[in-house]
Amino acid sequence: MAAESIGSAVWLLLADQRILAGFAALVGAVVMVGVTPSGLGRRGRFGERMLDRLFDACILAAVAWVWRHADPVASTAALVGLGASYLATYERARGQGLGYRGAEAVPYRAARQGLIALALLTGWIRWTLLVYVAVTLLAVGVRALNVASQERRRQLAAWEMQ
Repeated sequence: MAAESIGSAVWLLLADQRILAGFAALVGAVVMVGVTPSGLGRRGRFGERMLDRLFDACILAAVAWVWRHADPVASTAALVGLGASYLATYERARGQGLGYRGAEAVPYRAARQGLIALALLTGWIRWTLLVYVAVTLLAVGVRALNVASQERRRQLAAWEMQ
């Protein structure tokens, strides 16, 4: 149901139906946030993460396309937000791959997806997407500090053991 909502939101955006696209995005966000990752298997968690990326990529790319002439700042914010969300996801995945603890919490995902739906529902595209960029870049910074902190603790523990 989430993938259908995402596709509907994109189609409605391209058809100049912003409010209906906002409702479709909201439905997709609620469905995806309502899925508990702990109840999913390994493949289910992977699929859930892919849907999360699909939500950002499809809807933000459509927003960037639709508002490219009417509001270039909003269009740019959509693309910067998309890049920042991919960077945050890469940081989490790379950190976990290197053995550091980290997770993408449900409130963070809900805030990101909710901001996109809110932008479409209210028409405050520029300002809501700028907040989206700020939230996503904050996540990038927090994840970098988390990995750095864990590495410092690991090095300190190794140094104390000598």
